[in-house]
Formats: sequence, C-alpha cells, structure tokens
Amino acid sequence: MAVSFGVFGTDTMDKIGVYSLRIESEIAPNKWIEEFTVYGSSDPDTFYAMDTIQHGGDFYFDGMPGVKYRAIMVAYAKNASGYEYSKEMACTGRYCE
Repeated sequence: MAVSFGVFGTDTMDKIGVYSLRIESEIAPNKWIEEFTVYGSSDPDTFYAMDTIQHGGDFYFDGMPGVKYRAIMVAYAKNASGYEYSKEMACTGRYCE
C-alpha cells in the first residue's frame, strides 16, 4: 500500500517533512489498532526536504488484502525562528486490495 503525504510551510524552511507516520488497521467499525510507526529519521531522503517551502512523497508498506488501514502523521518544520511539530493528522481509512 502507498501513503502519500504533503507538508507545507509558511515560508522557506531549513527542514520540513514528516516526523512520524503511524499505520493503523481497523479491527471493528471505527476501532483502530497500531500496526507500526515509522520515523522520518529512519529514511530522511523520503521524509524530509531542506531549504524549501514544502515536501511531499510516498511511503510504501505491505498490507493484507481486505484490511482497512489509515495513516496518522506528525509533520515537522524548522527555520531560523525555531521548529514546530504539528498535531496528529489522520487520513481516511482505505482498504488494501
């Protein structure tokens, strides 16, 4: 499965991207459990960009057919004024085919 992400800054950032991406599966209607969490530091070329206003990309994982997954992302941005982590952002669940 693919998780597409985008992080947008307010101006050019020294570093911008995904601090963490948690993959969850639905075990009952609207009941989710964590499968795993990946951190941006584990693959900085995928999850971060330098000296830009935005960064986007794709993260791939092996899902089980028929299982519904969602991703929970925490974004990160840093400039000369400091750094900031976003609140958790969840995407709509999707079924693995």
